[in-house]
Amino acid sequence: MIGWCKLIEETQETLKIAYSLEEDKSCDGLLLYNKSTKKIEVQKKPANKDWMTSFFICPLRSRMREGLTLDKLTMIMTG
Repeated sequence: MIGWCKLIEETQETLKIAYSLEEDKSCDGLLLYNKSTKKIEVQKKPANKDWMTSFFICPLRSRMREGLTLDKLTMIMTG
């Protein structure tokens, strides 16, 4: 399984990350990461394969540690 993400906004407190799963690169889902609590909240699930969101979060956290670039589409291998 693969996923796609794009950092769309970064503030001092949060990261807004658009995402989608499998072959869909639309990034029509939205995650909000709180930097102080380190929690990820699903703001909007993607239209395609939304049930896979929970499997996407852990590999996304690993990728976030390496850093995300604003407005760059990034592929995430999930298993």
